Amino acid sequence: PAPEAAATLAAVMTLVANTDALIIDLRNNGGGRADMVAQIMSYFLPEQTHLATMRRRNPNENAQIWSAAAVRGPRYLNKPVYVLTGMRTFSAAEGLTYDLRHHAGAKVIGERTRGGANPGSFQQLDEHFAAFVPTGEIVNQKTGKNWEGTGIEPDVASTAALALKIAHQDALTMLIEQKPDDPRAVMWRQALDELKASSN
Repeated sequence: PAPEAAATLAAVMTLVANTDALIIDLRNNGGGRADMVAQIMSYFLPEQTHLATMRRRNPNENAQIWSAAAVRGPRYLNKPVYVLTGMRTFSAAEGLTYDLRHHAGAKVIGERTRGGANPGSFQQLDEHFAAFVPTGEIVNQKTGKNWEGTGIEPDVASTAALALKIAHQDALTMLIEQKPDDPRAVMWRQALDELKASSN
């Protein structure tokens, strides 16, 4: 739950605050909680933002999902963000991927995700059979849709195994192009050359 994880999240975001780019690895993340997705998203948005709406069968039970108005420590803004995905990326991990792409401009690299967006529960039909019945539908505020049944198509398709190297190369290339005179550009070029050499 977000209240229990808030201190850990704040520590992590403080640790990465001064990086030049960020790669978030969700390749083997099978999901979690929607409130934690909103809490993480709060660090990547400059202000409180309506992320999505949870639509229920009873409209009176609909609920809006917002990022937080304030966060502990610094936000991570105006820097390249990458999300790595795999065939095991599911549910809330897909929600974070989808929100980071559409609300924070993150680039998704890897494999198409599994496609579980809508909440529900198993209903026992008899002694031997049960059915999973959706109880709601998540609707992204930016797109008016979600990823149920289709998964999230990456911006750059690759195997899950290669996704990290591709994201790292892309980040370094972008930094070199955008800040060629930065004192760290020599270090970025060296790191990029080493990555390319290791791919041969």
